[in-house]
Amino acid sequence: MQRVRTGWLRLFCLALAAIGPMTPGLAQNAPGPGEKAPAITLDALTNAPEGAKANWEALGRGTTVIEFWGTWCGPCVAAIPHINDLHDEFAPKGVHFLSVTYEEPELVDRFRERMPMRTWIGHDMDRDMVRAYGVRGWPTTFVVRDGVIVARTHPSSLSKERLAAMVAGKDDPAAALEQPRAAGHEARVGADGRPAFDGFVTAGIDPYSMLTKPDDQPTFQVIVRKAGDMAMGSTSGSSMTRLGSSIEGIISGLYALPSYAVEIDDTLSEKRFDVIYRVPQEQRQALMPLVREMVAAGLGVRLEKQRRVVDAWELRVAEGGLKLEPGLDRPSGSSVTSDGTSLTVTSSSAAIANLANTLSHTMRGPVLDRTGLDGSYFLNLTLPMSADDLPKALEEAAGLVLVPTRHEIEFTIIRPAKD
Repeated sequence: MQRVRTGWLRLFCLALAAIGPMTPGLAQNAPGPGEKAPAITLDALTNAPEGAKANWEALGRGTTVIEFWGTWCGPCVAAIPHINDLHDEFAPKGVHFLSVTYEEPELVDRFRERMPMRTWIGHDMDRDMVRAYGVRGWPTTFVVRDGVIVARTHPSSLSKERLAAMVAGKDDPAAALEQPRAAGHEARVGADGRPAFDGFVTAGIDPYSMLTKPDDQPTFQVIVRKAGDMAMGSTSGSSMTRLGSSIEGIISGLYALPSYAVEIDDTLSEKRFDVIYRVPQEQRQALMPLVREMVAAGLGVRLEKQRRVVDAWELRVAEGGLKLEPGLDRPSGSSVTSDGTSLTVTSSSAAIANLANTLSHTMRGPVLDRTGLDGSYFLNLTLPMSADDLPKALEEAAGLVLVPTRHEIEFTIIRPAKD
């Protein structure tokens, strides 16, 4: 007896969006809370008042939020409305907001025509600030008070309440959760006896290990273990950290399989595991087959393949015409987030085929790009997760229609290694 599992992750980002380009030697040791904030060294400053200067001497004492972002980064783009909200709440109270990108002003100006930004925008084209702040993942947010870093976090973790506490001169209320081993903080222990933490995890790093810095990690590692209470994850092209994940979720991510094309034996469906792997980027193609074999063995499963004809949809341009704006004509990742009832798709430059792939998760079947559209498009769509309601909302928001059809696909069936 098998059961088809159709649920999908509430936060799902393409690898490019998740971590950004990892250039060897680009990032140095990352400064953290309690350390002096490195200098602000920019090649240009835009979206700021005439004559404004962005350096610690000009900004003076007080609180500054520095956001490292890029138009190419889906999660960065998705976080802009939240950063705008923080700006509107705290800028009148004297808090400075600086969004730092290594992209040129002309490109960002074109992006802002599609998505307004209310923060000052710093252009670090030589990436000196990226190196000085040890930025390895995008987006990364720093809160600096009186020249000292108070928090290094993800923008989605920087709530109004958290920022208000730091602006008021208090310690970061989330420090013990995001940095359980930081000096002065004791790790919070969950019901399972393991350290409990909040915020986010880094792909390829075991958060329960004493080795938590990227430079200290093994060149190659594969970890498979029974899960504790924590459930979160992060994936890049050459590494993965998934805690408390189902077997079908792990296999789907590891083999890049759509959830609607995966079946799992009932005896395996309720089991949860932690899986962490890390391989050198330059050896990814050679080593990933071995990683997949090792993970499957650690999970105690084997995979079978079957061809089946299933319900599917063709994505076409509506009679009223396309409503999407052209993208920025450079590679970009996408961010797809969900609150359980709706999903938000964000990208500065997405191919229609990528949008079709995203829609297939909600429609629980293949969505085939039959639009004939080339190039890339700016996406900032909020759509219902109901397969019944999504087609109408998609047509209204994007000028695209879903036409029912049938299509043959390959199913992956997950069985116990020993029946």
